[in-house]
Amino acid sequence: MLILPKLQLPFDNLQQLLDSKIETYVPRGSALMQTIQESSSNSGLYRLKNQLSSEANPFKASDLLVRGSIAGFTSEQLLLYIMHDIYRKTKTCPLYLASQKFFEATSIGLGFPKGSPLRDKINPIIYNLKEFGILDHLFKRRIKDAYLCLIKESLGTDALRPLDVGDFYGVFCVYLGGIVTAVIAFIFEVIIRRKNHAE
Repeated sequence: MLILPKLQLPFDNLQQLLDSKIETYVPRGSALMQTIQESSSNSGLYRLKNQLSSEANPFKASDLLVRGSIAGFTSEQLLLYIMHDIYRKTKTCPLYLASQKFFEATSIGLGFPKGSPLRDKINPIIYNLKEFGILDHLFKRRIKDAYLCLIKESLGTDALRPLDVGDFYGVFCVYLGGIVTAVIAFIFEVIIRRKNHAE
């Protein structure tokens, strides 16, 4: 915690985003956009309408997001994929995820024509894959580089947390370096002393 830089985040929740007046991209036609459009006038999501980006192209929006021109408000899975893709191309982590979440559960499904006999065959397969954690495992394996950017210590938040082993790596390295130096010095002293006695 002593050697990691502290970064001041522009916002970490919806209220801070609203206060920052940063232009925010929300994918058109998404469930989130529909929720914002239908939100009541006294809610934070309703106030977010004034900050919505006019950019409709998701690829251009992603580029603006990386450059810091806008913020992104969409599903965690999509943001994780963007972070993974950026890290794979540039080996940098210019984005972070705010700690506040709005929709804990998201559904993923396959579409079938009405009356399709495949629906009853596929449903149990997808259900079992989800229940056994296979879908989550496959998704996390596909975007593994994104998790390099999600190390909480790098986000610079002021929240206190319990120390873990990683916080002591620097101390351990200094301690180990001192022990190794002392052992080498001791060996040289023994060798020189024996050499002097032999003469």
